[in-house]
Amino acid sequence: MKYKLFSNLLLFSIILLAACSTTNDDVPATIEAKPDTGYGKTFQELRIGNLLNFDFKLNNADQTWVTIWVESYQDGKQKEQSAAQLAYGLSPNKTEQGPLGIGMFETVDGSYLFIYSNNISLKPTKIDIPNSENIISEWKYALNEETLELNQSYLLGVYRASENEMAVYDLQDEKEVEQMIQDSKYVLLVKMKIEEHED
Repeated sequence: MKYKLFSNLLLFSIILLAACSTTNDDVPATIEAKPDTGYGKTFQELRIGNLLNFDFKLNNADQTWVTIWVESYQDGKQKEQSAAQLAYGLSPNKTEQGPLGIGMFETVDGSYLFIYSNNISLKPTKIDIPNSENIISEWKYALNEETLELNQSYLLGVYRASENEMAVYDLQDEKEVEQMIQDSKYVLLVKMKIEEHED
């Protein structure tokens, strides 16, 4: 009787462990918003601009390519070139994990965007953001935590500037994002895609 009970408990434990063994190592990548890290606090305390910061884990980093880019829209129309873009991949490591983000700071010379990831960064790129006394703006995370799949574009965050009022939109709904673009004076969409490298 004791042997049968022990066997049943052992079998149940094995099944339970197997069910829980699906880890983040089984997916291409994971990303999680980290607004309260040192990076974001420094930007806030110094009042030098805005920052969207994430913790990013990439599995099979030695076989994949990551692209982060920023689309810009003014008066509802997309500009031809990306405002900024960073692409990297084929790491010597199987797994990469660390900070990933995009920031914007303003100088007397204008506004600049920069993108950074674990071991690489893009030098600041100047962008043309319209200035007006009636314009209000905000940076917003588009996701909090996500499992990322290959060959799919993800919206990480949004900068938008509008005249006089700011409506609320669901940033995971493509139709609402399109409506936000049409309703805003200026919009930046921060996007990301992971692709498997092909020889």
